[in-house]
Amino acid sequence: DSGIVAAPYAGAVADADGRARRWEVSATASISWGDIDPVLFSVTYVDAAGVSTTVSSSAGCSSTDPEKVIVDVTPPAALELTVSTDSPHDPTVGAPFSITLCVNASEPVVAPATTLTGFGPMPPAMLTGGGARWCMGPRAVLAEDMEHVDDNGCISFSVLLTDLAGNEAVPLTALVNQEGTALCPTTRLALDFSPPTFLWLNLDVVSAEDMVFDVALNEPAEVFFVALPQGSAEPTPEEVLAGTGAGGAAAASRGSLEYEGSDVPSPAAAAGGIGLVKLTVPDLRPGAPYDLYFSAWDRFGQRETQARSRRLNSLGAL
Repeated sequence: DSGIVAAPYAGAVADADGRARRWEVSATASISWGDIDPVLFSVTYVDAAGVSTTVSSSAGCSSTDPEKVIVDVTPPAALELTVSTDSPHDPTVGAPFSITLCVNASEPVVAPATTLTGFGPMPPAMLTGGGARWCMGPRAVLAEDMEHVDDNGCISFSVLLTDLAGNEAVPLTALVNQEGTALCPTTRLALDFSPPTFLWLNLDVVSAEDMVFDVALNEPAEVFFVALPQGSAEPTPEEVLAGTGAGGAAAASRGSLEYEGSDVPSPAAAAGGIGLVKLTVPDLRPGAPYDLYFSAWDRFGQRETQARSRRLNSLGAL
């Protein structure tokens, strides 16, 4: 070894006795680089109390010279970006369920800066993982998230990947290596914070003991109904759900229908109806007049604020 130089490192200042906390030691080797690997070294330092300490390559107190140094000037890429939900009605999400995003990057990245349906950046407590894989969430959906969805109710998100060298990728706003849906091809999940709407509710057949209605809604729901003596007080949607009239009054007929739509188009198809189905109100008295009330509840417990009503008579006895 020759030409060994030791100096305070990176702005460190030595005191009057020439002591400093950080030092840089350099040397010029008299042999060609590559002839020895690793480069052997031994450094002895003395602290203020006069205690000597030696660190060396053989003692393993410091790493050896690397074989190469890589300069990273390219941003990371997403190998996979997925969205998932704990909603039992995936890919439709409503309260009180949540959404999680996960990303696999092409190299280690810092915690991704993430925004989901207007909420963000997600705080550190909502991020898990490290290195090249991170998950963001779960984050519970809220009604105000509907301000950040498209016309189909599809969610929006942005995930910014930054590698350890500080290179930023273009923010990710679409799935990577995960299939979307026909409704939401690039983000997969749709939010539902709206009650089901009757787009068609018309009498089809009436007989002495029952009535059959054509029904079309804008989404899957359970349709509840009650038939009450004509002139009865109007029940709330909750009372229709319970199968009673106002104040718990007995209903002449009660029941429900699981509405999933059908392939039969309704006259309201252009307004978003998902198909016509038949609903039967049974057990009526021949010739009696009735007030009928209908209330639809969707999979997230949402319903219109007022039950739909119809005033009809069953046919007289033949």
